[in-house]
Amino acid sequence: MRLALTAAALTALATTCVADSAGVFRACYGKYYTEPCEAQAVWFTDGNNHGIGNFNGGCRTDGLPPHMQELCIDWGKTRLHFRFTGQGKRYMIGRSNRRVGDFCPGRSYGCELHVWEEVGCSW
Repeated sequence: MRLALTAAALTALATTCVADSAGVFRACYGKYYTEPCEAQAVWFTDGNNHGIGNFNGGCRTDGLPPHMQELCIDWGKTRLHFRFTGQGKRYMIGRSNRRVGDFCPGRSYGCELHVWEEVGCSW
């Protein structure tokens, strides 16, 4: 249910994007929204959205969109990289984040919406 709400809320953001993009609702439980955090991600590619689910950082190879082989997120540096079958590594940075009210979809605490966009760099 939460991913469906997340996808619906972010679809409008993706309609103007030509390249891949991602949206992440991130809720942190500590004082002033500090660690520990929980992130629910949605990936936009080829006009479709794919719920990735809980993604707090590091790398993963399961539960990814079709043909994506790896996704790694570094919250501290606000960047990520990913790889699709037959492609080299591609990169994104966090373009914006904003508080989206007192309640995250499906939760009873505040959260932020982070929007990530593809960039042409390497690290």
